[in-house]
Amino acid sequence: MRARMALAITNIAVEHREVSLKNKPSAMMVVSPKGTVPVLVINDQTVLEESRDIVDWAFTQSPQPDWTRSDSIPKTADIADLIKECDDDFKPRLDQYKYLDRSPRHNQEYYRNRAMNFIEKLDRRLTSAQFLIDDRASVADICVMPFIRQFAGVDSDWFNSVHLQHVKRWLHIWLDSDLFQSIMQKHPLWQPDAR
Repeated sequence: MRARMALAITNIAVEHREVSLKNKPSAMMVVSPKGTVPVLVINDQTVLEESRDIVDWAFTQSPQPDWTRSDSIPKTADIADLIKECDDDFKPRLDQYKYLDRSPRHNQEYYRNRAMNFIEKLDRRLTSAQFLIDDRASVADICVMPFIRQFAGVDSDWFNSVHLQHVKRWLHIWLDSDLFQSIMQKHPLWQPDAR
């Protein structure tokens, strides 16, 4: 999702191929044997298999200083640190919470509480700004938001009952945005023989 958002923000046109991960096309496995999405093939030569790599590539191809805060070293560093914490610390905890059958050592509440440390940190950040870095959306927002959306969706009744007013406000800004709505359009499954 964050890769698609970055490509939309930077106006980079791609040929979108929707695939079923339960029935992975052999053409996909040839270019990306790890068999996960997203995958971006550039000029039939370079293959990017991680969403963060796609985000970085997109903003390199079409620089967006407002999104990357490239005019501010402290804010650029803050963006990088926040994304790293999300990817390295929060995402594994989210996966344990979301896919309990893969981590049966503890109950779901245990994993949820561990993941909540990051959510609460975001809530504190959002008390003084509209978005994660300041009052303008940044790359940090588009890289973190999809995982907060996943967290909220694991047990939406519980999430809705928790006092996280700033995170909820921020999340709804994104879910209601034209950018998010544009990338959530359904695509038919790609058929290898069809172009």
